[in-house]
Amino acid sequence: MGAICSTICKKSHYHEVPYVPVCDLGINDGDIRRLWSYNSTTAGGKYVFVTNNPVPEGGSAYVVEATGEAQGTTLPLTAITFNLAQPIPKRFEMRFKKDNTWYAVNGSEYDLIASEITDTSFEVMELWSPNRPYYVLRSNKKVGDDDLFLSSDGAGKMQLKVWNNPVPGPPNTTSEVDPALLFRVVRP
Repeated sequence: MGAICSTICKKSHYHEVPYVPVCDLGINDGDIRRLWSYNSTTAGGKYVFVTNNPVPEGGSAYVVEATGEAQGTTLPLTAITFNLAQPIPKRFEMRFKKDNTWYAVNGSEYDLIASEITDTSFEVMELWSPNRPYYVLRSNKKVGDDDLFLSSDGAGKMQLKVWNNPVPGPPNTTSEVDPALLFRVVRP
């Protein structure tokens, strides 16, 4: 962790957003990690997990929330397998195992679900001071020219949202970064 990477910038209509390749974050294809949300339900934060709540549209998909505890019944549902989806920039599909079935994280501007099929992958980006040891997860999805990032509101509801412009983008951002975008990557 903490390796300095070279940046490749992409022009956005607000400012330049650096594309920083994931250096050695210690995440490889097939690794299992947990995501701890800085901004979920309490000052202590919560873990991201796949709930037992099916999506309203039906089918075999479940709501993903950041309300999981570090102990008890939600703990086994917080383990996320990171499967390499793209080597450059390094993006991962995140998968939960529930009832012996794999469910991949599928995100939109409105919600985050776990389903058997996904079109969502994430680049895990370590932030530099003053936001170390936090990470942001940039998805492969966009709204117009703006990248969408994994986020959690104060109640644990998860979705993809745009960076809080005009705050500089990751990794060299400021202390004004939206707390909904901050996560820690934790070994189980």
